[in-house]
Amino acid sequence: FRPSDENGRTHILNGIREIIENYSVDGIHFDDYFYPTKDASFDSEDFAASGEKDLFAWRRSNVDSFVKEVYELVKSIDSDCIFGIAPSGNMNYTYNTCCTDIYKWCSEEGYLDYIMPQIYFGYNHPDAPFFPVVTEWQKIVKTPSVKLYIGLAAYKQGVEDLNAGTAKDEWINDTEMLSRQAEDSVTFTDGYVMFSYS
Repeated sequence: FRPSDENGRTHILNGIREIIENYSVDGIHFDDYFYPTKDASFDSEDFAASGEKDLFAWRRSNVDSFVKEVYELVKSIDSDCIFGIAPSGNMNYTYNTCCTDIYKWCSEEGYLDYIMPQIYFGYNHPDAPFFPVVTEWQKIVKTPSVKLYIGLAAYKQGVEDLNAGTAKDEWINDTEMLSRQAEDSVTFTDGYVMFSYS
């Protein structure tokens, strides 16, 4: 899927229409991947044809347009149906690699009903400790039309976190980690969602 490809966007929009029109759903939810790579060859022909000069600004613009299209489609079919996205909790990765303009979506109406960053980090994570990351996400949500829900890593409780360096055993040693994060999410944001259902 290339967000610059009209056929790809139309295919997904048609799928969303089919779901909402034929099934009793409360909402449409997207996971975090829009551009799967920074590699310029991924959409080089579309970019060259666009006449734009900044590849990543152009990519973000493509994603913005698509997200707005999805939001408008959802609301046109069922105004009570909600639409939200769960980007990576790493804001730099989300903005610069996936090319998702979370700052725009969380400060302007017409893109999302909720944002659910996947903050799958412990409190002692050396690069992305839970509380500071939550605080950064709180700062960018500037419109009351967008709710902030925290995505929590239920699958990590009791398991070594191989990406946490010196804090790799935090999820093992702190048996209350997940419940603490859930309580903190409810206290400081609009709620939480756990991954995964299983």
